[in-house]
Amino acid sequence: MRMMRAFKSKYFFLSGTLLLLPGVVWSARLVSHQLIKSPAGGQQTVEKAGAKAAKPFSLEKNTPGNVGTSGPVIDFEDLNDSISVTTQYPNLVFARATAISARLSLNEIESPPHSGDNVIFDDGGPMLITFAMPVGSVSGFFTYSNKVTMVGFDQNNLQVAAASSKFNNNFGASSEAGATHNELVAITHEKGIASVLITGAPGGSSFALDDLTMSMPAIGVRILFRTNGQTTEIKESSAEFQALQTGAEDVLTSADLGQQLSLIVKPEDIDNIKRNTISVELLYDAPRTVSLGKRGAHVRTITLDRILITLSGKYGRTRGEAAFATVFYGLGAYGAGPYTNSGPILDSLTKDLRGAGLLRD
Repeated sequence: MRMMRAFKSKYFFLSGTLLLLPGVVWSARLVSHQLIKSPAGGQQTVEKAGAKAAKPFSLEKNTPGNVGTSGPVIDFEDLNDSISVTTQYPNLVFARATAISARLSLNEIESPPHSGDNVIFDDGGPMLITFAMPVGSVSGFFTYSNKVTMVGFDQNNLQVAAASSKFNNNFGASSEAGATHNELVAITHEKGIASVLITGAPGGSSFALDDLTMSMPAIGVRILFRTNGQTTEIKESSAEFQALQTGAEDVLTSADLGQQLSLIVKPEDIDNIKRNTISVELLYDAPRTVSLGKRGAHVRTITLDRILITLSGKYGRTRGEAAFATVFYGLGAYGAGPYTNSGPILDSLTKDLRGAGLLRD
């Protein structure tokens, strides 16, 4: 696939082809990501610039039944031309993928990006993308010179989904009749996809991928509201279910990371909170990953299957300027070191609880 072109020239080349220009011999090698210039004085190697800081990205926030809907999108615009794509995006690992840019290495006339200036291509063989937590769907926009096949695997490396491009070639002037560039190819699996292998030509350099999109698999959740020992389960079909789920999750993700409490949480402490305080508890059917925002230059993520928010007693207060809540979370059990939360997000949750008739003044 003629996806790259000679630096500062209008001549396109295939991988390994030598272009004879006046006084200069050029060679491009997609596998090494280098442009080799051989003037009369000898051979010189010029490497492309390194990557810019990648935008924060996390696989989070999902509601039941939304597998295959639009989720987080990676457009690769934060990468420099010819940089190898590996671990720039949190929760994802790429193999045999390189970013290329319009007006630099990408032949944007015959392979225009779906958005922006950047795409990635299969550098040296089939492209592999591995997810830190399984996703429910994967899709992207492809321009290709060989038929593209996307295969999804579960955490046991068993194939669970597959899809192929409609044509064998939609690349520029050589495309098949009826084919257009940037074809959408997508796969879904309700129980989760742990990795995808995207294959064009066996040796690579055969497709451009843009606007990679994922969604988390649908994870069921129970919402329990407790007040002084009495438990009410919020029905998923109720009008307030979605608002309460979103509100409770936002209380965790917006919690003050600087106000982590030095508490040792024992099972009997949690039992006491559930019996004697006002609380909201979310219990997920499967682990999910949530972003807690940035701490310094790093995006902090946690994996959990339960959230407990206390709103009364020594752990919380729902009225007045001093209103606050204590947020516990865990995977399998609640862990030590809960967070506090106060402000508009907490106010929104308590308003929803009052609107549902669960919390009274």
